[in-house]
Amino acid sequence: MTGLKNISSEYGLILPCDSPFISNEYINNMFKILNEIKSIYTDVDGIVPFHFKKKLENKEKKWKKIKKNDNENDNEKK
Repeated sequence: MTGLKNISSEYGLILPCDSPFISNEYINNMFKILNEIKSIYTDVDGIVPFHFKKKLENKEKKWKKIKKNDNENDNEKK
């Protein structure tokens, strides 16, 4: 957090080290959303994106199904 005391820009972005595939589009959207929120609420210092667990569980189920189908297709080719 010490680094945040020394930034000269209006905003700072903190990302976890285990998220290497965050796109420029995502980052730009975060700043756009922050600007929109700040235009309504003047006392906002930042935003914290989050996901709903149910959506994540559905994606995990879908991913497992895709992986299962891929494995079945690989076995059929042999």
